[in-house]
Amino acid sequence: MEIGAANALGASETNEIIQPAKTAVRRNLADHFAIPHDFPPDLSLKEALVRVGGALVRICVGSLLFALWGVASARVWNAIPNPLLRVLALLPLLAVFLVAMTAVMLGVTAVVKKISPKPS
Repeated sequence: MEIGAANALGASETNEIIQPAKTAVRRNLADHFAIPHDFPPDLSLKEALVRVGGALVRICVGSLLFALWGVASARVWNAIPNPLLRVLALLPLLAVFLVAMTAVMLGVTAVVKKISPKPS
């Protein structure tokens, strides 16, 4: 009778352990919207401006590098008459682009860290 009553309520015959529901934790607005780890909500105005400026420089310089590299790669691609050499030229073009983009990002990060105000 006891197993039949449990099955009628949707429990299995293996005597499931029902655990109490976890209590909801009240989070502030910044935690609720998952602010990226790079922008903690307790930054000062100067710190925030430096970090936002760094992000904008990364976006603008990265986009400019991508555009100029694309034009240069297209010109190199068109200057190579042999189709096999065109394909072989892709690897160095992509590798050097990735190195240049990484250098730009690391350089901007170093400058942002250098001019960022130190926490007191």
